[in-house]
Amino acid sequence: LIGSIAAITSKRADSAEMKAYFDRFLSAYPLQGAARSEIFQISMLNYLRLAALMWISGWFVWLLPLGALQVGIKGFRTGFTVAYLLRCYQLRGILLAVISILPQNLILIPALCFFMVYQIKFAADRRHLRGVGAGSVLKRQVYGHNLAMTGVFLALLLICALIEGYIVPTMLQPVCRLFV
Repeated sequence: LIGSIAAITSKRADSAEMKAYFDRFLSAYPLQGAARSEIFQISMLNYLRLAALMWISGWFVWLLPLGALQVGIKGFRTGFTVAYLLRCYQLRGILLAVISILPQNLILIPALCFFMVYQIKFAADRRHLRGVGAGSVLKRQVYGHNLAMTGVFLALLLICALIEGYIVPTMLQPVCRLFV
């Protein structure tokens, strides 16, 4: 929501500059295409950095706000981009947002939110384990569940990177012709 408001209230000069950038991209994309494997690699690397930061924040309570901030930043950027596309391109902007932003973010944003909530719970469980001096069975259960949840989260990030690297560029190719 905050990202959308920021896009709507941004200065016209900034908007004109960003629109010119988007126009250049949209006119060049059908001609040049995209290196899908490179997009996948960059996306996966960015997602892994985000996952590492969120995972570490569950182990160190004082880093939890940093992990939560990352979720907020992702939401801000997504809201800003969608609102900006709508502002500049109206109905075509909706189509562009649905094709280029929505597919991976339908999975990514809920996954980020759920994983961050889980990391907060994990941090609380770890604190409780230290406080009561729990046995090894309970510790193994807590740590094993954390490992399983992290594995599921990483699998979802892999799916998002695959969508962003291979599906979105394929769908974006014909859509860009509407902007030329």
